[in-house]
Formats: sequence, C-alpha cells, structure tokens
Amino acid sequence: MSQPFQQPHPAPPPAGTGPAPGYPPPTSPHRPWALPAAQLPGPPPAGYGARAGAYVVDLLLVVAMFLIVFYGGMFLVIDLTGAQGQQMEDAPEPAIAMVLLIPGTMLLAFAYFWLMHAHSGRTVGKLLFGIKVISIQTGERPSPGLAAGRVLVHWGLSWVGCVGWFLDVLWPLWDEPYRQAVHDKAVRTRVVRVRGSQTWDPPPYPQPPAAPPQSPPQAPAPPR
Repeated sequence: MSQPFQQPHPAPPPAGTGPAPGYPPPTSPHRPWALPAAQLPGPPPAGYGARAGAYVVDLLLVVAMFLIVFYGGMFLVIDLTGAQGQQMEDAPEPAIAMVLLIPGTMLLAFAYFWLMHAHSGRTVGKLLFGIKVISIQTGERPSPGLAAGRVLVHWGLSWVGCVGWFLDVLWPLWDEPYRQAVHDKAVRTRVVRVRGSQTWDPPPYPQPPAAPPQSPPQAPAPPR
C-alpha cells in the first residue's frame, strides 16, 4: 500500500543567517515568554526588593487604617451609648458595631488597593519605591476590573493559608520573564520599574510593519 505524501521539512539555515522558510524565528516580540528579561519590550521588571518594600509600606498603612477606623468606631459607639462597664445583654450596641466595623475596614483596605491601582497603577508604597503595575495587554495601568481581580486573587490565596500566601509573594523570585506574582499571572499584569528607566510609551509590543501600497492594476494594451 502506498504511503501518503508528506511535505518534507526545510533544511535548517546555516550559521549566521536568518531562519529558512518554514522555520519561525527563535524569539519574537509577540512571544515575550521566549525573550530574555533584558530584551523585553517596555520598562524592565521591578526588583524583588522594591516589590517587598512597597508591600510592607502598604501593609503598614492598611493596618493603621484598620486600627483607626475599628477602635475609633468602637470607642465612639461606647461613648454615645454609655455602654462602658455594662454587660452585652444590657447594651448590645458595641457588639453590633463590631460586627459592622470588621467588614467595613476590610472593604476600606480593598478600596485602597483597588482604586489606587486602577487610577495610576501605584499605591503609596509603589510610589515610594519607584514601581508600577501595568497591564501586559495594553502597557498602561490596569483597568478597574483587572485591578479588582488582582486584589481578590491575592486575598483569596492568603485566606487559603500560609502556603498560598508564601507562594504568591515568593513567585516573582523565579518567574520568567516578567517576574510576576501569582495574582499578576491571574489577571495578566506585571510590576515594572519606572524610576531610573527610560521613558516608554505603550503599546508594549511592536506593531507589525504596514503592507506596502499596491499600485492600481494596469489596463491591458489594446490589440494591434
């Protein structure tokens, strides 16, 4: 029985020449995972030390907001209701305030990360350390949806337990080429260094060359 015809593969190109027809280039701006970190389009990835420092600053700010809002609200409720020194059965207002203040402070922390990333890609910590969150797709600050998803994925991994949190915050140490955390990968964002890097305008990937203009078809010559 005859074998089906198979298209032969083109021979590999000699050293020092471009790829032969049928062979893709070894790296491409449209395949950033194949590019070394130094050749990535756009700003360079942020260093892990800068990311960790910004995270600590933001965490301290969120803890300060929690303490001010929660304990300030509790003291205010106790003072207004005169519940100091009374049993919960006699003055349930502080318990009700506690139930409302805990999710309220969590919502405030969520709004801090969400709105600041959606507005400029930078929290207070990122501003101090010269780094910024951008969308891989556009090269600009993340949209409100991406910014919200980024926070929710990080919180979800943290609520899973210490393992989820450690994996998320340590992932940039070995990730290539963007040095992304898990919550960055989930929404296709990355953290870049903007202080000390060259000015860069989106889009992050070079556009394909425009097609050459085509000349109008020539009318056939009349027969002689």
